[in-house]
Amino acid sequence: MHLKRYIYTFGNKSFEEFPFGNVDGAFFAYLSYPCWELVAPSIENDKLEPFCFADLNEELIKKLVVGSPTPNQHRRLLTAIMKTTRYRNVKIKFLEIKFSFEKKQQYYAMTFEIPGVGHYICFRGTDLTILGWEENFRLTLNSQNPSQIDAVKYIEEVAKRIDGNFYIGGHSKGGNVAIYAGVNIPKELQDRTIKIYSIDGPGFYSKDIYETESYKRIEDKVYHIIPKNSIVGVCFHTPKNFKIAGSRSVITILQHSPYGWNIKKDGKFKYKNKRSFMTFVRHRALTKWLENESEEVKQLTIDALITALGGNDKTVLLYVRHPWLIAKTIIRWQKKYTKEQKKIINKFSIKFLKAYFGSIFYYLKKKRRDLSDE
Repeated sequence: MHLKRYIYTFGNKSFEEFPFGNVDGAFFAYLSYPCWELVAPSIENDKLEPFCFADLNEELIKKLVVGSPTPNQHRRLLTAIMKTTRYRNVKIKFLEIKFSFEKKQQYYAMTFEIPGVGHYICFRGTDLTILGWEENFRLTLNSQNPSQIDAVKYIEEVAKRIDGNFYIGGHSKGGNVAIYAGVNIPKELQDRTIKIYSIDGPGFYSKDIYETESYKRIEDKVYHIIPKNSIVGVCFHTPKNFKIAGSRSVITILQHSPYGWNIKKDGKFKYKNKRSFMTFVRHRALTKWLENESEEVKQLTIDALITALGGNDKTVLLYVRHPWLIAKTIIRWQKKYTKEQKKIINKFSIKFLKAYFGSIFYYLKKKRRDLSDE
């Protein structure tokens, strides 16, 4: 079964009857994308009543999913949970949204109040804005990401307002943010953390984070899962102990959505023993490409890429609907950069091609099919 079928199968069971599990962790992480700011209170207005799933209706759902990366999938999921025993009394509160061109930040945090479970602090992944993608690219830099820093502060603030233990999680970039926050919150809040979900989230440019005492305290609580043909979840250095989900989606990029991941009849993910050949190649190639590269070269390349896309005030949908605009933005890119800058960017691009094809030959030669993070 897949995620919607899971809701229909177990939706009549409360969390006391069928305990909160990893599929639920992925489900709530994925539910961070609808426009909850239309109905749920912000963290500044926490005296307002939280929004309850029981108040969903078809007209409201249509408004909520506008702008979601996968509106049809979210519409189906929200429609499925409206009348379920399991989810209908879940509430959403403490929204915090930051969208800053100056800070290169696209940030969205929220908290689910789940009856019989507790609280799930959730961070949204990348949306359809170029600014959101630019923030993703900047994960290659050694500097802290603004969303990572704000996530730590958000958990500290939410923890003051709720009782008991809680979950942390996110899908895509939100998974990276969730792990970073889990590592950097105070020890007393780490002790209150039940589990940290990274649902096909990218790792970290530096693997040093995994060697810290703070990470080792929460290592057993981190649940990092990727689809078999993952693209995002194998970026950079990722947690070593991760799970691989099968997916009914054939197209690689569509596997990024947990909507189609395979779930067994007992309500647990159906895991694969190994990731795909191309997933291994992408992971190793990206790691080898970026290692020992200067911050200046990476920053120049990010700026050039955003310029080629027409600036971070655009959306991905613009180029899907008007692909001819890409040619126009490339011409603009050609005019902006000097001959020397283009030479640096081209050299960096060639380095990626070498890392990519080198990883293919490495796999074939060594027959590497394990899950090690090199």
